[in-house]
Amino acid sequence: MRKLKFAIVLPLIQVLVAVVLLLQADRTHGPGGVDYHYFPPAWLICKGLNAPAMLLLVPFGGTWYFVPQIPIVGRALFLISVAIVWYFVGRLLDQ
Repeated sequence: MRKLKFAIVLPLIQVLVAVVLLLQADRTHGPGGVDYHYFPPAWLICKGLNAPAMLLLVPFGGTWYFVPQIPIVGRALFLISVAIVWYFVGRLLDQ
């Protein structure tokens, strides 16, 4: 019987979940008339699920609140870092 490979399944699932949450966050409009930066709930959930991946973005100019400001490359770096983090989590679970 084949063993489930978490090192492959976890990154795929987490990247798909992150993409869906990021797309939902992009479609969410913030409330008008606020004097602070509004973060949609989908972005906060995505950031909470992938918190260690946010740390990998610091050398590229990312912070806890923002991915790097390069439009498409910032999101791509975030998704790549999500895949890397969950790959290593999957490898630990496979052992």
